[in-house]
Amino acid sequence: MVGIPVAAWKRTHLLLPDGWYEVPNRSPREYRRAVAGAGVLQVSHLPPRPQVRGGDDDIDDALTDLLAESVDAMRLSEPLSCATGPCTYGRYVTAVFQHPEQGRVRVWFLGRPDEPLLFATFVKQAAAGWEEESADAQAMMESADLREVEPPI
Repeated sequence: MVGIPVAAWKRTHLLLPDGWYEVPNRSPREYRRAVAGAGVLQVSHLPPRPQVRGGDDDIDDALTDLLAESVDAMRLSEPLSCATGPCTYGRYVTAVFQHPEQGRVRVWFLGRPDEPLLFATFVKQAAAGWEEESADAQAMMESADLREVEPPI
């Protein structure tokens, strides 16, 4: 008898810096610092995309295209900064934007071939603390991985 493919349940795993916590019962998953005025990091999964394949440059290009499509849909302005690089999950692309109502917004796509994508946003209205919290969020996303877990019963 030939084995039947079974979908694996996966859950996002992040390394949280000191002072950060996961907000319970939120979807998408939400993380923040335990201080007043903290920004919010939201992380969700998206289906695998066939264009996310090949070498690092090909994956970076595909993730950059996905990021551009998403920020157009979110009506964000031109990015203040952009970056790509390696991460625990595979490759990431990120960009920072200034939104007139939400303050600064940072967006990520993480991907590797034939696997779900990780999509994340970090939003912080107040400028105070942006650099530290944004750096923490970047480190969290670089540590992100999908791990197999037991299915919910």
